Amino acid sequence: MTVPLLSNWQGINTDRKGRVVNRLGEKRPSWLVSLWGGLFNLIIYAIFGLVMWNFNRLTLYARLYPNGSLFARLERIALALTVILLATSAVHELGHLLAGRLAGLRFHILEIGPLRVTREGGQLKIGWNRGMLFSGMAASVPGEGVLSNLRGRMLAFALGGPLASLLMAIVAAVLFWWWQGRLDLRTQAWMLETAAMTAILSFVFFMTAMKPGRYQNGLSADGDRIVSLIQGGPAATRWCALVALNGTDLQGIRPKLWDEQLVHQAMMLQDASYDTLTARLMGYQWALDNGHIVQAAAWLDEALENWQTWSVGQHARLVLEKAYLLARFEKDAENGRFWYEKIPAHRLQTLWKFRAHAAILLAEGNSSAALQEIHTGLARLASMPKTGTNIAEKNWLEELKQIAETAVS
Repeated sequence: MTVPLLSNWQGINTDRKGRVVNRLGEKRPSWLVSLWGGLFNLIIYAIFGLVMWNFNRLTLYARLYPNGSLFARLERIALALTVILLATSAVHELGHLLAGRLAGLRFHILEIGPLRVTREGGQLKIGWNRGMLFSGMAASVPGEGVLSNLRGRMLAFALGGPLASLLMAIVAAVLFWWWQGRLDLRTQAWMLETAAMTAILSFVFFMTAMKPGRYQNGLSADGDRIVSLIQGGPAATRWCALVALNGTDLQGIRPKLWDEQLVHQAMMLQDASYDTLTARLMGYQWALDNGHIVQAAAWLDEALENWQTWSVGQHARLVLEKAYLLARFEKDAENGRFWYEKIPAHRLQTLWKFRAHAAILLAEGNSSAALQEIHTGLARLASMPKTGTNIAEKNWLEELKQIAETAVS
């Protein structure tokens, strides 16, 4: 099958009430999203108006207090904005983690700007994040045996970030109000300016996070999570199932041993969200590890049809899995190679490349080259966390290794 691009989608579909829906049955934004959009635009215009109203005051500060005002030098304001944006992101993500901790969840990952902290094998590892400078992400998962009231625990986690951002905005606004008339502006104007910028940016961060819908890349905003968890229903059930499966994977339990009921709960809703993509990928891994190849292929094709694969960087991974299935189980070296070569060279530096390429080489009859790929993949795996999916990956590579060694001998 071919991978449909968003630009190839033709026609406009509607439901029984005439509301526009897309191929996956996704309705146009609800009234909550429309209300949020109106409030967000109103706040942005209000902030812009406030800045313009005080523009003369800002320029006056820069002229009168060259040693104390951030606006006196371009590099000062650039540095201040960088620090404030990183601090705002950090407070938001740490709010998620703190709330998750209080709810009984276990820390998994924290990304703030260029910093990345993960828990691997019970130990914290610090590394570099290749995402955007001011982006942030936090994730907590249930520990072993902690699945009771998971919806309530995840609601606390989802609320933690926005509440932390709102609290930061309030504290900064109070400081701005308190410091007026109490600071020596000749040397301390920067404190007043920092408080004002922090209050504004943190409140904008709060409003952005509270969007009761999804962002353009298909990822759910905190507001979307909060609304769905309060209401219950398929979206909340799906997310909780995905969180539970992710926690199981991090405990080192391979996909074929995952709770089948959780797998099917994750599959119960199909829309144009990142959760649907994640569910199809996890379902694919479960089916593949259990030897249900037809089901695995069907779920992989559904994942490939989701245009979110392009926006969240999962497309190369799924294409490699497609190439692997064709070469490994259908012995179709030609089409396996065709899919494999769809991936640009810089996207092939991934763990899954070795299994896909080895399967293709075996189907082409090049067992020696396949063994080299397999050994490289196993060596890469040796230094990676012992998650359930990595354990399964090792097993899949070892199966290919046995086939290749038999062919060589």
